[in-house]
Amino acid sequence: NFGDGSAWDTTVTIGTTHMFDSTGVYTVAVIAQNGTCTDTAYVQIIVSDPPVVLPVSIETANVFSPNNDGLNDFYSFDLINIKSIQLTIMNRWGNVLVDSDDINFQWNGKLSNGKDAEEGVYFYIYKAVGIHNESLEGHGFIHLVR
Repeated sequence: NFGDGSAWDTTVTIGTTHMFDSTGVYTVAVIAQNGTCTDTAYVQIIVSDPPVVLPVSIETANVFSPNNDGLNDFYSFDLINIKSIQLTIMNRWGNVLVDSDDINFQWNGKLSNGKDAEEGVYFYIYKAVGIHNESLEGHGFIHLVR
């Protein structure tokens, strides 16, 4: 008796399988009989949903133009199933221009003093944590064009 309304009556038990249709806790009973002697064994089987694995992704452009024309004015990341990110943007001498842990980060090409960053190539590094606590790290270059 599989505990879900189905049962088998067989003398061949090798290779016997059963598929449960839904999640739940099932008490399975195996009754062995030899002549007038019988014995019963019980086991609980827990059927649960398989884990849901969500893909994670971090994408970003390599050029942006913060010139207030409404096109590509911000440098940002497209994050899929990322729950946190730490981002650092540096100039070619390794000076930190931006250090952010904002999941909705956007850089408008301004320095911390409010002045425009110069046109040029900047280096970024990030460390992120995905929805299933997986660690992601990366780096690259962005070109700021005015």
